Amino acid sequence: MHMYDIVIKNGKIIDGAGNPWFGSEIGIRGDSIVEVSRMPLEGERVVDAKGLVVSPGLIDSHTHSDYGVLRHNIGLNYLKQGVTTVVTGECGGSMYPLVNETGRRAVRRRLITGTKDPSKVSVDWGSLGEWRAKLERMGIGVNHIPLVGHKTVRDQVMGSERGRDLVMPEPEEIEAQREIIRAAMGDGAFGVSLGLSANNIYPEECIEVLQGVKEYGGVFHNHMRSLFYTLRDAVRETIMIVERSGVPGLCCHVYGRKYEGWGKSIEAMRQIQDARDRGVDVVADVYPWPFSACANALALFIGGGSYDERVHGRMEEGLTVESMVEALRGATAWEDMRKELIESWEAENEENERRRKLLWERSRIDAPSTRPIETTPVIAYSKTHPELYRMNFTEVAEAMGMDDWIAALRQVIIDDGGMTYLGTTTTHPEDRKVVISQPWMMFESDSSMVDESPPQPQLKPTHPRGSACTAMILGHYVRELGLLTLEEAVRKMTGLTARWHGIKDRGLIREGMKADVTVFDPATIRHNATYDDPCNWATGVSTVIVNGEIEIEDGEYTGKLAGRVLRLN
Repeated sequence: MHMYDIVIKNGKIIDGAGNPWFGSEIGIRGDSIVEVSRMPLEGERVVDAKGLVVSPGLIDSHTHSDYGVLRHNIGLNYLKQGVTTVVTGECGGSMYPLVNETGRRAVRRRLITGTKDPSKVSVDWGSLGEWRAKLERMGIGVNHIPLVGHKTVRDQVMGSERGRDLVMPEPEEIEAQREIIRAAMGDGAFGVSLGLSANNIYPEECIEVLQGVKEYGGVFHNHMRSLFYTLRDAVRETIMIVERSGVPGLCCHVYGRKYEGWGKSIEAMRQIQDARDRGVDVVADVYPWPFSACANALALFIGGGSYDERVHGRMEEGLTVESMVEALRGATAWEDMRKELIESWEAENEENERRRKLLWERSRIDAPSTRPIETTPVIAYSKTHPELYRMNFTEVAEAMGMDDWIAALRQVIIDDGGMTYLGTTTTHPEDRKVVISQPWMMFESDSSMVDESPPQPQLKPTHPRGSACTAMILGHYVRELGLLTLEEAVRKMTGLTARWHGIKDRGLIREGMKADVTVFDPATIRHNATYDDPCNWATGVSTVIVNGEIEIEDGEYTGKLAGRVLRLN
């Protein structure tokens, strides 16, 4: 009888292919599953999974972990949920490849946000290969599936100012983008992520640059142009890009958002299914958390930058919650901040209307109007005003008996001492049920690797969904609601996600597969994270094995860092 490094016994195996559970023992040697057998196996270490489920390591289909990994290289938020692999480089932005000073400056600006000593921040890599080597020397807790951010490439070719504008690149600029993408694909990238929500990129450009992905058999993810009332048109655009480029595509976080988008995601599901029925390889992913991006309400009053830049954490060095709250208290500073917010919003709206017109004239794309700021974000957490939960700013003003929503928001922030957190939009629970149940729907957190949470309040809050989404699917949508069977939920988070991305050696419990394995209790797994405690880890996962190394044992982190930056093909 062979002696294995690890043997898992007595568990119910859910293999990731959608099959009913079965009983077997799993023998692991090195980084691979060597044997799956109903016969007894012997191992130097034995994991007793009696009463538990044994599944492939879970895969998060959409994260920004390339932005967080240099500070949080373990990924405890993911490991505690049983996640062993995350997709990175999303929404058009990635930390690689960096081919000139424009790219390096952009990455450095992102890295110094929230850093106490910016002088210690260095950008000492360029290519995806160099990024991979840096992470694997440092050690990472979870595997990465790297995508190349199209906007990262575009800005380096066209310049950051021109890259922000809605212009069709010159033929030589298209070819330069393709060449950078080809080099990254040669370094093992799985494809490209598009970020169309700023309305500064024509679909024709996407189709052209994706030819560099097609040559390598990759895929693309699309943060679509709209998740509101024009959601259907955004899905139609994604399907068109798939058809005309010949590259399989994924519609990211495909929910209709409050209020005008509610119900639209159900129609979007029909669009995607109709496209698939006629042979178009388009899929989607979604997070189960009810709110989208998490922002401190103070961020709206940071001067300069677009709405998205403010809520996604672009901020000046040296800013603190305390200094911002103090500025809001002062009459002169407050009036200046109020004036700047209104003027910047009006200018952004005017520019967006110009882009909408151009997109319609050239591409027949119905891009969304700028959303009214007073009715779009909602209060996700208020330290002193819990009654404002889920209210937009107009509703907040009404609840506080004030006519001016900006003054009402200011008062809430001051009362909270800066601990007023926004969900930039919210989704409808019935929409979530329909979307989550689709057979080609993958699951994401749209978050990053996190090992600890800074003290509260945070100017750029840690989003609780990064510690919750996978456990929420298994605990709430499977166990409590019965929306999915356990086998189907695991398939979506393992075999489906791995196979669609072209990963041939993960996502299934099979002999010859890499030993990414999760052991969890389906009766107790649950998410615990909240806005005021975003790193309250999920519970119910007892063992997590990454590339044959036990990283979670009896629910606790072992100190191992066995993750890898994976390669396509």
